[in-house]
Amino acid sequence: MISGRRNIRKSVGFIGLIGGDEFRDNCILMDKWILQEIAQESPLIAILPTAATHQKPELAISNGSNYFSNLGARVITIPVYTKEDANTTSLADKILTADLIYIVGGDPQYLSDVLGDSYCEKILFDALRSGKAVVGSSAGAMYLGNNFLLPPDQFTPIPHFENYTKTDELIDLCTDIPFVGIGSATGVFSTPKGWIVIGEKDVHLITETSDKVFLPNDLIIK
Repeated sequence: MISGRRNIRKSVGFIGLIGGDEFRDNCILMDKWILQEIAQESPLIAILPTAATHQKPELAISNGSNYFSNLGARVITIPVYTKEDANTTSLADKILTADLIYIVGGDPQYLSDVLGDSYCEKILFDALRSGKAVVGSSAGAMYLGNNFLLPPDQFTPIPHFENYTKTDELIDLCTDIPFVGIGSATGVFSTPKGWIVIGEKDVHLITETSDKVFLPNDLIIK
């Protein structure tokens, strides 16, 4: 099991890595599971739209707000679009008021450039350490996977994996850190028993020697 040597929730909160296509009808079962895991009545969700800065972030915010409101949650926005924003304490500190921080998809490099080594990134770590839930979709999943997972829980997420056709090349490229291919409207989530697949598509665990496929509700096992 990827998290077999330690329970990730002993040291950090609830992490979710989603393959993309957030805030759509085919995500409802997955997101209802997320809200159930949060176990708060009318939970507060903070949407971080940084990755969508150059891709109509106002649309991502509107979609996310309407979507989660329909599921019984309250929504706020953390408008971090620049490095200056990411180092503005009055913006980033709002993250700690939320039960769930949701990092939307978009440009993974821009997201990493803005949040990397910033005050906002520190606050995201603080949120996890205090037991908050942090979920990233597509670019958000790549950012969390590359920056927030440490051995033995570490892996490299590949979102929108249903569009990927070169699995053999990934086996050749793989080192001691596996790839995890995650389909759209599907996520992998940390639980006390390990990482679980939730959503409508399967998930691939790719190592140096194999490509293992896990279905919804499966625990990912090495």
